[in-house]
Amino acid sequence: MDNFASGITRRNFVRGAAGLASLAAFNGLAGCSGGARPLDGQRPVPTGPGPGGYRIDLGGYQGPELTDKPVVLRFLRQSYSDEVNALFTSHYARFSKAYPNIKVEEELIPYGNLPQKIQIYTQSGDAPDIMMSRLDFTEYMSRSGQALNLTDYLTKEFLSDLFTPMREAGSSGGKLFLMPWEGYLPMVLFNREIFKRAGVPTPPEVDSLDKGWTVEEMFETMNALTHNLRKKGDTATWALESSILGNGGPGSNYTQYESIWVRNMGDRSAEKGSSRYKTWQGVSDDGLTVSGYLDTDEAVQGMRNYQRLFSEGLTPKSAIPSQFQGAQAAMSMNSIRQILNRDKPGGASPFDVGVTLDPRGNTLFGCNSGDAPFVWAKSKHPNEAAALLAYLCTDACQAPYFRSRGAFITRRSLVEKLEEYSKPDEQLALKVAENCTGAPRTVGWNEYYAAINPAVKDIALGADPEKTLSETAKHIDDQLKKYQR
Repeated sequence: MDNFASGITRRNFVRGAAGLASLAAFNGLAGCSGGARPLDGQRPVPTGPGPGGYRIDLGGYQGPELTDKPVVLRFLRQSYSDEVNALFTSHYARFSKAYPNIKVEEELIPYGNLPQKIQIYTQSGDAPDIMMSRLDFTEYMSRSGQALNLTDYLTKEFLSDLFTPMREAGSSGGKLFLMPWEGYLPMVLFNREIFKRAGVPTPPEVDSLDKGWTVEEMFETMNALTHNLRKKGDTATWALESSILGNGGPGSNYTQYESIWVRNMGDRSAEKGSSRYKTWQGVSDDGLTVSGYLDTDEAVQGMRNYQRLFSEGLTPKSAIPSQFQGAQAAMSMNSIRQILNRDKPGGASPFDVGVTLDPRGNTLFGCNSGDAPFVWAKSKHPNEAAALLAYLCTDACQAPYFRSRGAFITRRSLVEKLEEYSKPDEQLALKVAENCTGAPRTVGWNEYYAAINPAVKDIALGADPEKTLSETAKHIDDQLKKYQR
């Protein structure tokens, strides 16, 4: 997955009754979402012929048959590589061959410009029919009336096929608004050759989530690396590469990077209302209060841990691109996409790469925020837009996308069919997928995200974590007041 600015064995997954039980829980999701109420008044979606009943395989789409009138569907998304962009073009060609009256026009922009572009379009009243967003913006997109409720357009089988944490992250009030497209699953990659050169044992390579390493064990390893490399006269190699998310460097992407250090000091299994639970949750149940959640004792300790990366000289204080790929850093806190790209044909790394879990604080934490397109709620062609989106999620479209981009696929049934996921590192990543959690659920995530990123950067550069988190939490609280009713 690319980055917003300020990427199991082939075992049988739980199916049948268990899968539908999971879906039933999904349909009852109402907690941890707040502010404005979800958009009401959407017309009921008539059920159409369902899977197999349309002119082309539309996957989980079960809405009305598509119109015979001329339609132009507009799709705003990021520009991928030429190879991936060409895949989209070929998919549209097959779709339009089945429905010659429907044409697709794309607007491709840099990934980091998507949030601002979406905001400009939706405020103008003339937005594209489909727009690429990210799962951490679900509450905002749904509760501000920007995203169409997709639930009734899709079969229960399709919905239950989505990895549960990602389906939940794309949902508000038990309804799916953002389609989980590709997952960001945080893991640690390491260069075995640098570890060997430094004479330091490599991180633990494990096959289950209850193993791995702790925050303190990771720091012991990084300090040993740094000490030994410097002793050997190597002043250029870092223990941990600079964050490559967002614009890079500290404070570049709280959702996918820095929040790991805060929220792993929480615990979702702790008693609700306890400090540990609030630290994991990140915001109140109604989504309108951050004080007491972002600035708990545990959160402060998490940011002190994060600050050590910089104060102890373990990672750069500024953005430096491609350190890990260039063998200038021993480790990278990144996503499964890097692993999948390593293992795909022609994607071998120039050095031996190992994989382990992110460090455990009071718990193992990972945020599953990933790319997620939505249908604009005011689209003049909601049926056709929903059908196109469902079509792009079929095996025929997703499998080549996975193989070209190395993206994590969000549907269990397709994962089972892909041989690539039978490898040990990918097996571990799939277990991470079942454990990950979405971003703090608030309609004011734009404000939250905009405030926490610079605060994290200040902490990295030496600001007091307790004072900074407390002031930032109060600032976000003030910003969220406009959503109160």
